[in-house]
Amino acid sequence: MGGATQAKPLNPAEEEFEVLDVRGTARSKMSWIQQFVQDLTREPVTKQVVVGGVSGWVVGYLSMKVGKVAATVVGGSMIIMQLAAHKGYIKVDWNRLNKDLEKNAKKLKREVESNVNGSAADQAVRFARENIVLASSFGGGVLLGIASS
Repeated sequence: MGGATQAKPLNPAEEEFEVLDVRGTARSKMSWIQQFVQDLTREPVTKQVVVGGVSGWVVGYLSMKVGKVAATVVGGSMIIMQLAAHKGYIKVDWNRLNKDLEKNAKKLKREVESNVNGSAADQAVRFARENIVLASSFGGGVLLGIASS
């Protein structure tokens, strides 16, 4: 598996060529994150707690910062649109808007439900059970990151 073999030509006029056997190599390759986490689980508990806590804090902190910016942009846009509608610059067909919002919300819900597969959730639960120290310190770090933003 993964090796190369020399193929002899049947006809003397043909060239020799090398056949590479690559079956199964893509599936057995882990991403660098998976490799890092697998290596980390063999490290002392203190290192797992520190790495989990720090990475969780970064995720929580950045999530809150991005969330605040997004909320500011959306909220500000809504206020400006409402003022423009009130002053007569734009006319809003509220019935059509509500109907489109409901239709798109249902469509989005179906899309999310069809794309979220149970295997990813199962993998996350299995990872958390097998690496309770890393998972719990990551969760604590996320909460600290949210609190410190």
